[in-house]
Amino acid sequence: MLAWLETRGKEMEKNCPGEGDIQLEVSRLMLEKTLNAVLVADVQTQKFIYANSSALKLFGRSLSDILQMGVHDIHPAERINDVMCQFALIAKGEATIARDLPVCVADKKVIRMDIQAIQIMVNGRECLLGVFEDVSKLHETEKELEGTRGRYRLAIESLPMGLHMYDLEENDRMVFCGANAAADRILKLDNRQFVGKTIEEAFPSLAGSTVPQAYRRVAKEGGVWREEQINYKDDRIDGAFEVVAFQVKPGQMAAMFWDISERKKAAEAMNELTAAINAVAETVIMTDSHGVVEYVNPFFEKMTGYKSEEVIGKPIGRLKSGRHDDDFYKRLWAVLNKGETWSGFFINRRKDGALFEEEATISPILDSDGHIRHYVAVKRDMTMQRDLERRVMRSQKMAA
Repeated sequence: MLAWLETRGKEMEKNCPGEGDIQLEVSRLMLEKTLNAVLVADVQTQKFIYANSSALKLFGRSLSDILQMGVHDIHPAERINDVMCQFALIAKGEATIARDLPVCVADKKVIRMDIQAIQIMVNGRECLLGVFEDVSKLHETEKELEGTRGRYRLAIESLPMGLHMYDLEENDRMVFCGANAAADRILKLDNRQFVGKTIEEAFPSLAGSTVPQAYRRVAKEGGVWREEQINYKDDRIDGAFEVVAFQVKPGQMAAMFWDISERKKAAEAMNELTAAINAVAETVIMTDSHGVVEYVNPFFEKMTGYKSEEVIGKPIGRLKSGRHDDDFYKRLWAVLNKGETWSGFFINRRKDGALFEEEATISPILDSDGHIRHYVAVKRDMTMQRDLERRVMRSQKMAA
């Protein structure tokens, strides 16, 4: 190697006298000071004829030891055929780098290295100068990344929510590129049949909606887009999904969705029930387990003169007229606290102070553990009927 450097230096001196020594010294320093290991091997014998200080440190050998070794001595025996094939390709000029080769270094360790090599002439002999670069940490990082990607893939496949993925191609084509297992289960179909199709081709029902353009906007600009997609059949909810679309990276987006059909149907049924309760000509009151008002229907306002905001959050006792003694309420609560329904008559007081009579049925609402959480009272105005009954009784007495 030194002879080659000296030859190279003489060639430089012929072309530029006085500068050859400087160039030669710079070349020597570059080889000796570089952090990468450098070895020079004779192509014919595969023996080493030079090693820089970094190579001596890497292999834990002296220069005299290295000069007694050949290419086959620094690689595991089970990979030597592959190594020699790479060596032959570089010697023929058909390659310049051998990637990811196992190299036996100091302390009997084997590490993965890339070896970049060039053809040189040393004293008329064909040689290869190889620069060794440790890529073992890169491989460890790649393994960690692959492990992380594997965990992400597992997490995506394990999601209870469906996931659709799209690529935004040229001409604004939003192309379906994959789905997770939950998407197949929720939609009851195999989403693989849609791969490579545009969103309009894969899901024709979305073609006339705002969804495709929203997906394109998210893929381009990022951000998050949410919507509830509800399908109806015979004016009833046939299927409903909550959708959240987000950008994975520019030009790519994913849409996560889950079935909310049962929730929507329950909400629809609740709305119908609420409408029915609001329409009845009877008072409906719901309290918590301590008798604090949580809900009153519109007829309560008409009957008592109190607005809902005046009583909600307040004890129901503010309607008491004073016509019932403590024993009356004790008996009432004794029935309710046993989880049973109480029925009877109340004389209560309106906001303007007028008295009115009600026939009431009060029922406790229990949770899954059997604990009382609420009370619901349904009451019917009996003022006129009770007054009429009393008049009839007085008339009968007078007639008797």
